[in-house]
Amino acid sequence: MMIIYDKKGEISGTPLSEYGATLIERNISPVTTVPNSFPPRPATKVIQLKFLFKGNTELEIAKNISRLNRALLRAEIEFTDAPNLRTPIEGADAVAPVKVNNNAYTVEMNFVGEMTYNNIQKKSKGTGNSIPYNNEGTWESPFKLRFTVMTETNDLQVVVGDVVMRFTNLKMGNVVTIDTLEMRILLNGGDNIGIMTSSIFPSLPLGEGTIQINQEVHYQMEYREVWM
Repeated sequence: MMIIYDKKGEISGTPLSEYGATLIERNISPVTTVPNSFPPRPATKVIQLKFLFKGNTELEIAKNISRLNRALLRAEIEFTDAPNLRTPIEGADAVAPVKVNNNAYTVEMNFVGEMTYNNIQKKSKGTGNSIPYNNEGTWESPFKLRFTVMTETNDLQVVVGDVVMRFTNLKMGNVVTIDTLEMRILLNGGDNIGIMTSSIFPSLPLGEGTIQINQEVHYQMEYREVWM
């Protein structure tokens, strides 16, 4: 079961309004378990969700609170403002409803789940000498870049942040693959680190940026964000 939160929210396609509920507050704690592998292991966080329930009778409100609580216990949460961040619900603790007036109550529920990052692999392709990326993680990200050389050169430069990767003896039509996670260089599908005259395998810096190449190429790039 999937629950998706936006301004209104829904559970597996069922609007929260059908539970007589509105999500009025969402808080997520800092990471409490640090993942140190790539892709990183899940990090535990506490999610606090606060709902406003409205109904015509106290019994109606109580039933809706019970229905929503059962649904949440079976749910996996996906955040629409962070689409590669998901968590399955492991437990819920609902405090007693607080009466606002004759037809409205608030109830606060606390959930603990395993936050899983990097379910989505980011990919891009195109032609040019400026390759955009947007690293929304909390750590620099390894990447794989595959490009086709369009002009023969003995000094092709790939600039990532402050790092300049240099390549030599490249012919028009050569296909170069840079894999910074595995620290491999492929030329036309075969290992050939000898074409690289520099020594550092960079990672993508945080935030938005571009990889610059000193000639136009046909490229494909993919990476997964790292959360530490």
